[in-house]
Amino acid sequence: MEHFIDLEHAKEISKNFYKSDGKKSSNFINKKIEEHLVVNPDGKNPTSYIMNYEGGGFIIVSADDRTIPILAYSEKNKFPFNRNDTLPANLLNWLESIHILQ
Repeated sequence: MEHFIDLEHAKEISKNFYKSDGKKSSNFINKKIEEHLVVNPDGKNPTSYIMNYEGGGFIIVSADDRTIPILAYSEKNKFPFNRNDTLPANLLNWLESIHILQ
């Protein structure tokens, strides 16, 4: 895929995002990624990467360089990766719509 961003590049994008904006918490810049999730609805091409940070916070990075790189983030909350967690229907629809738009 011509416009594909791989996981390692997505991790670099997430680091640069926090370094580039002085408004964000300086403590957040040094956090490490605790876990990640590849959003891959069709089993072929990822649409985004969701990364949770140690001590809280998450970021969603697009897997397509034609879109804005950072789709969502939180400096405090973690994204629920546990399958027992119920995600709001609107969030699931939004994540699926990213795939449809590619």
